[in-house]
Amino acid sequence: MLIAEEFLLVTRADDGFDKVGRAELAVAGALLCELALAERISLDGGRITVVDASPTGDELLDEALGRFAERAGKKPKDVLARIGRGLPGRALERLSRAEVMQEEQARALGVRWWSRWRVVDPLRRDRLRAELLAVLTGRQEPDGRTGSLVALLHATNALQHALPAEARDGIPLRELRRRAKEVARGRWAASAVSEAIQAATAAAAAAAAAVAAGGAAASS
Repeated sequence: MLIAEEFLLVTRADDGFDKVGRAELAVAGALLCELALAERISLDGGRITVVDASPTGDELLDEALGRFAERAGKKPKDVLARIGRGLPGRALERLSRAEVMQEEQARALGVRWWSRWRVVDPLRRDRLRAELLAVLTGRQEPDGRTGSLVALLHATNALQHALPAEARDGIPLRELRRRAKEVARGRWAASAVSEAIQAATAAAAAAAAAVAAGGAAASS
């Protein structure tokens, strides 16, 4: 399972709806981290550089690699949202084929009113949550996959969705957020990977802040 798929799985609410928002940016950021870990993409002076454009063997990852290659020389914060267009849906469809999540729709008169994706393999989600909790409590060292996922959860302010109260073993959310901030700095990763994670999470954080500001303005 790709980091992008894990992000979608672990943050999905029990009612099947997305409570995080800006999935395109989060998924694109996760794919950037994945490609950096695979040594296909690096950042040169903060700009996207394709190190190896050969196929990875994963259809979704190859699609993302092609999109990043088209925007080589750009800064991630300027292109992640566009790179991510349509990719969350593709990732969710893969999770459906793997019988991890399942789409439910409400239709009337041939019109789709809403769609939600329910988790149908809660054991897999719970194992992932337990692994994240182990990293955030220091029982397990972060690696490329878990470290990137924690960083993205921190950047998108989604940690409370990934680890709801019943999954925290009584640990206060503020303590997990403090540890997530430390993990997000990427000191556990090689420099090239750390730089990609920093760029992806900075772009995700900026978008999350913009969404929050828009919501606050609308309610005032």
